[in-house]
Amino acid sequence: MTTFTGEGRDGPVLLIYMNCHRRKLQRLLKIATDNAPALYYTVEPVYSHNDGLNLPLPHRTGWRAFLKMQ
Repeated sequence: MTTFTGEGRDGPVLLIYMNCHRRKLQRLLKIATDNAPALYYTVEPVYSHNDGLNLPLPHRTGWRAFLKMQ
């Protein structure tokens, strides 16, 4: 779970990113909405897309240069 603050329409809000198994989602949402009835949430599928990122970087400038390569 990762938490950070954001800015909402009515002021500061707490944002939480969390991964869970799909079969546990309903239980998690029940616990969350019981504790915060005005809760707003989204559910997105998570896929692994890190294929090829284990390559050595071309030079020591790091990921920024790697991502800018065409």
